Amino acid sequence: MGDYRFFAFISYRSTDREWAVWLQHMLEHYRLPSVINGVQLPDSLYPIFLDASELAGGNLGDELARALESSRYLIVICSPSSAQSQWVDKEVQSFIDRGEIDRVIPFIISGSPYGEDDNCFVPALTRLRGTAMEQLGISVSENGREPAAVKVIARMLGLNFNDLWRRHEREKEAERQRLIEVNNSIRRNLARFVAQKSMTLLEQGDGMTALRLALEALPSPEVPDLPVTAEAEAALRMSLNSPNRIYKGFSDYIYCMALHPDGKSVAFGDGDGNIRVFDVESSRELHSFVWDSYDYPTALAFSPDGRTLVLGTQCGHIRFFDTDTWQMKPVREGIDNLHFDEVNTIVFSPDGRYMLTSYSGISDYSGFVIWDAATLGWLSYVDRKSLFCEKGVSISPDSRHIVCAGSYLSLFTLDAESPTQVWKVRSRCRSNAVFSADGKHIIYATCANRVCDVDAATGRRLSECIDPNETKHFIPAPDGTWFFGDGTTFYFDADGVISWTGKTKSGEHIGAILPADRRRSYLFLSYYDNQGLLTVSPSMLIYGKDAEDEFISFDAGGKPVVSDYDNRAMPAAGFKVGLKKNRGRTTVTVSDLNDKVLGCIHDVDLNVEYYAMSPDGRYIALYQDDRGGIWSVADGVCVDIPDLECEAIENQIAFSPDGRTLAMVSRYGDIMTFDFKPLDELIAEARRKCTDMPFTAEERRKYYLES
Repeated sequence: MGDYRFFAFISYRSTDREWAVWLQHMLEHYRLPSVINGVQLPDSLYPIFLDASELAGGNLGDELARALESSRYLIVICSPSSAQSQWVDKEVQSFIDRGEIDRVIPFIISGSPYGEDDNCFVPALTRLRGTAMEQLGISVSENGREPAAVKVIARMLGLNFNDLWRRHEREKEAERQRLIEVNNSIRRNLARFVAQKSMTLLEQGDGMTALRLALEALPSPEVPDLPVTAEAEAALRMSLNSPNRIYKGFSDYIYCMALHPDGKSVAFGDGDGNIRVFDVESSRELHSFVWDSYDYPTALAFSPDGRTLVLGTQCGHIRFFDTDTWQMKPVREGIDNLHFDEVNTIVFSPDGRYMLTSYSGISDYSGFVIWDAATLGWLSYVDRKSLFCEKGVSISPDSRHIVCAGSYLSLFTLDAESPTQVWKVRSRCRSNAVFSADGKHIIYATCANRVCDVDAATGRRLSECIDPNETKHFIPAPDGTWFFGDGTTFYFDADGVISWTGKTKSGEHIGAILPADRRRSYLFLSYYDNQGLLTVSPSMLIYGKDAEDEFISFDAGGKPVVSDYDNRAMPAAGFKVGLKKNRGRTTVTVSDLNDKVLGCIHDVDLNVEYYAMSPDGRYIALYQDDRGGIWSVADGVCVDIPDLECEAIENQIAFSPDGRTLAMVSRYGDIMTFDFKPLDELIAEARRKCTDMPFTAEERRKYYLES
């Protein structure tokens, strides 16, 4: 740059100062290459001189004159306004006088050179028209703002504009991508933060809020370009796969509950007499009312048509509520004069004709009462002189018999006029008694830690097994082969033998069961605590049993079937998996066939024995016996944990050809499957579930969704 102190001097009128400031910043911060087309370039164009204001006197000030003399180029901000400025004119004339007119660069922001009505050149430039010294301006309107500025740079450096502009566009695109990545990095971190909060809620049992929060960390119609993180995907998948729900706000222990026939709502009664009804899926409260804190609810049931909620109380009262208005229906006159003790069961017969209520206590009116389910009128009752039914009553699938559990196990005919006892055996029952699906067997638990199966026709004990959890309440699964107790699952096989199969995720009294699909059954639990909880049974879809050495293959429809070794499902092509084990932990590396590492999952808490890659290479399933999950290859994050019912994996696991199913062979030869839908389908499914459940302003602040 020689002896010049400034690379350029920007001459302007105060009305155009905004343009002058912008151009100074653009020039001083422009990133120059060291060499372009063989031309060595300066490190930068800094500094560019820009005075603070116009001069107050009639002569150029000494400081401004020195700045002009020390500037290599003069850039003139040209506009009809600046054309009238004598100071801009004098600054241009000073360059002309020193013979450097070729270093004057008119930068036209408005108007036109030599125009009659919109001339933008000062007189010093206008006088050069038609001479060899006439200057061509660089117009913003013709070139655009940034291209015009780059043309100024090209003229000062003696470069070809197109070369410099192409490089400028590449640099600008690179900067734009860098800013996008920085912005995405910030948004990814925020999404991970929200996803972690979702996982915390899931661990606490609040599955629906966890699901809603997981959606906030994933792309939506409002934020379609939100980056997808493996942590958010994991929160969504696990929230959808875990139907845990918390129903909050109870002031005392929950003593009873009832599931609506349509499975969409559930009612709870607590020790302070509160009756509260919730939506099953969303956990939102639909209705609540107070009965009596001194006569708290002990039993609840919905009528088969769902139009009546029946309430039984600690003092033996029976009340009926219309579910449309929640007003109490009239009670039959004289019914409260019998002084029944605590109501422990309210059940409706499968044919919908009758309702039974049973009572426990020491009065003569303990026993059970038969009601007309249509009119809710009282038909008859059997008192404790004939039986004990402290643990409740159940009705057979054909609606012909009643079984009562207590100090005795008794069977009655379901005759509205004169119920007749068929048999009675002394067997101290710890739990209620329930019928098998065909009505030929009765299952109950004794005080001697046994779960017994008796012949419904004779009362004769047929089989028994140990009860590890001292079950106090049984409820059968819809297919009648599984019986769920307090934290325990029992299986009743085709030969009429009952056996203990393992623990469920429940730990307390089960109040109702809702069939969900072939793989799952939802259990409503009535905890003696301040929440009702929905959990999932460990049922598993099994395609068939065979010898222990069978492997997985897939038929033409993508269904997993048992196979021999030669026809087993093969790993996904195009990928290599490396396992490095150390003291029961494994580091997994996934590479392509050229040994390019696609992802690494560090220090997995498994001694990995079996693995399967998804066909697209995005996911890998890792298993040791009955433990494992599905990991994102790129991020090394576990995105899902299939529930295997504590079945040990043996021989093989494999993804289906479309990647939507993970199939596994157990050590007993069972093929177990786990659905693995694409993320976009899961997001759509979750949004349908949460359509009517937007976060409130208070919730958004609570979960840091907004400041």
